[in-house]
Amino acid sequence: MPDFVLHGEGQPRLDVITPIMLTNTIGSIISTTFVLGSGANLTRIDREFGLMHSMVSTFTSADVTTFGKVTDWDDGTDTIVVDSWSNGTPAVGKAVTIQGLQIDLPFCQKLTETFRPDFIEKKMHRGDIRTNRRGFYYSATLDYARFAHKDTVILFRALFNKQYSDYTFFPRSDNSLVQYKVD
Repeated sequence: MPDFVLHGEGQPRLDVITPIMLTNTIGSIISTTFVLGSGANLTRIDREFGLMHSMVSTFTSADVTTFGKVTDWDDGTDTIVVDSWSNGTPAVGKAVTIQGLQIDLPFCQKLTETFRPDFIEKKMHRGDIRTNRRGFYYSATLDYARFAHKDTVILFRALFNKQYSDYTFFPRSDNSLVQYKVD
């Protein structure tokens, strides 16, 4: 089987749909660091949902939606740091919502992808065989058995939360056209 069945070279990614974790406003912002307009209990949100890798959505001064992924936070100052903004820096006073997780998984042993055709063969009365092709089964195996560190296990934290059941798997994060709903 070929090594690179799917196009792309990025790391595997899981998107997790969550309830809205926080709605607030932007009090002040410097580049990728912003302070919430009113106080919030970020520690409680982190315990309940997992604040790291959660998605922040807000608006720029031109009312264009922009997104960022949480990389750090401080409950004492209500400060949140994102990796970058997708469509420019947000404006002060705009609404901010935190919802969903985007977990970029580290590379593990080789990503093993398998395709198995699904068909039914029927032997007809005259002896010929007809094949009814119904599709295929696809599976991707990420084996972290030899490389499981504390940081890797923390990434999987959301997968063990029973309140989440809707995941989207991207075998290569740089190719968002190839994605699968998984459970």
